[in-house]
Amino acid sequence: MDSIKYDGFLFGNGLTINFFQNLKPKVPLDKESLLNIDSFLVEFSESKNKEIDNYIFKLLYQDEFSNRKNFQKLKQEIKRYYISGGNSNIEYEFGKYLFLQGNATYDYSLMMSLFPYLYNIWYNIVCTYLTNNFESDIKKYYKSVKIYLKETSHVITTNFDKYAEFGIDNIQHIHGEFVELTGLDDLNYSVKNGKIEYKTIWGHNGTGKQEAINARKHSKLYNFRFFYDNTMEIENLLIYGLGFRRSAYITEEFLKRFPQHRHNYCSEIVIDGHILERLSVLQRNKKLDNITMTYFSDEELQYFRRLIDFHKLKNVEFRKCTAFNFHI
Repeated sequence: MDSIKYDGFLFGNGLTINFFQNLKPKVPLDKESLLNIDSFLVEFSESKNKEIDNYIFKLLYQDEFSNRKNFQKLKQEIKRYYISGGNSNIEYEFGKYLFLQGNATYDYSLMMSLFPYLYNIWYNIVCTYLTNNFESDIKKYYKSVKIYLKETSHVITTNFDKYAEFGIDNIQHIHGEFVELTGLDDLNYSVKNGKIEYKTIWGHNGTGKQEAINARKHSKLYNFRFFYDNTMEIENLLIYGLGFRRSAYITEEFLKRFPQHRHNYCSEIVIDGHILERLSVLQRNKKLDNITMTYFSDEELQYFRRLIDFHKLKNVEFRKCTAFNFHI
């Protein structure tokens, strides 16, 4: 058990992945694909579950039979997307073709516009199944996380899912939350000139996400205290399950053309770079003292060291994610 009690906790999808890994031995084999959105969508594209097919069709197309062709096209494009090497890390994957959409081997526009809905649909299905069958296990896991926390005033997540609420109070979802879908409009934040903004905030880089956050600053749908509350003070912050990957359009070819960006890890370069910039501001204003940052591999550790140096963050300790005994 860690001797430090953290008064700040910032977590990402890595925590949900770890929770699913803990839960997997208890889940029947025929339900295991629910724990992985990529497996779930591949099976959906292959029409392996008629009940799920009907449920998704009704949500996407309101049961209008004339849309059956569009439904089959969506399945075909999902297949092509995964054949091309794509996965559910869509902020990274779609960034590959942000400026080269014609090079994609799938319908880029269709997949980019529908994936947020598919992600939310998957969450609704798996969350319903898990809460109906494993609610006590969900609570046990997130209570094992809470043990490491001194308080829950500053629990912050980039996740849209709400599993952690089973064991931790007052969570700030700084990129929004999944919603209970009855139709596509439920996830729409706004529609202007045919362009949809989702209630869940997606982006190819941190700059785009921060712009969306700034535009929604006064919306009652969100809790953006992390970005705007200048009275917030954190002594010991634990960061778990966040990768801070570079945007996919920062390719080796790009870096050869623009070598000045090789060691650049600003918000325009890093998918969640706006969070690192906010942490830097908090430290400069003496509102954040110490950071414990978890890593998965030695390669990730070296990358994180470069990120921390670039953003001039101080008092940072790196610990392997397995040092934290989150469990059921």
